[in-house]
Amino acid sequence: MNGCRLSLELDEDDHEVWLITESPNGKEHRDNVRLRESFNLDDVRGAVLATGWVSQDGDELRFTKAFDNRPFDRTLSDLVEDMFSYFNSPDDLTDELLEVQLAVTEYEGMGEPRLDIPPYAYAWLDIMLREDIADEARSSKNIWAKSEVTIELDRSRAHWIEELLSRYSRPASRAISRMAGSLPTTKPDATRDTKTG
Repeated sequence: MNGCRLSLELDEDDHEVWLITESPNGKEHRDNVRLRESFNLDDVRGAVLATGWVSQDGDELRFTKAFDNRPFDRTLSDLVEDMFSYFNSPDDLTDELLEVQLAVTEYEGMGEPRLDIPPYAYAWLDIMLREDIADEARSSKNIWAKSEVTIELDRSRAHWIEELLSRYSRPASRAISRMAGSLPTTKPDATRDTKTG
C-alpha cells in the first residue's frame, strides 16, 4: 500500500465518505466511513492524517510505510470511525479523550514547548494503546491455571506516546519519562512472557 493514492469522496445523500485507494497499476479499492451528525469531509481527512498511515502532499493523499507496518490488522475506515467515537461533536471532546490529552501533557513535562497535536491524534493514541494491551492479554500463558494476568501498562503507554510525539516533530530520543523506566525502539513484543499472579 505504500505510495498508493487515497482520495476521499463525500456522499451527501447517505452521509458517508468513500475512501478510494488507487494502486500504481490503476486498481481501485473503495471503503466507506459513516459520518456522525455534524462531522464532514474535513473531519475524515483530519482523522486519516492523524493515524500516520497517510501523508499529504499538496492536495494529494498517499499511504505511508506505517500502514504496511501497522501492528494491528485494522482497516483505515474502521479506525477512523472508532476515532470519531471519542467526540460528542468535532469541537466537543469526550471526557475520555480529555484524559488522554492530559496524560500526554504530563508525559511531556512542564516548561517544555507544547506540540500542536490535533485531537484526532489523541483518539488514535488511545486506540493503539488499547489494541496493544488486548494483544498482550491474548498472548498470556497459562490463563486456565492462573487467577490474574499482569500487563505492563507503563511500557506500552510510553511507547505509543513516544511514537505520537515523534510524529509531531519531537525527537524520540530524550530523557525517559517518569512514566516508564525504559522505552522499546520498536513495538513491545507481544510474544514476550507475561507475568501472572
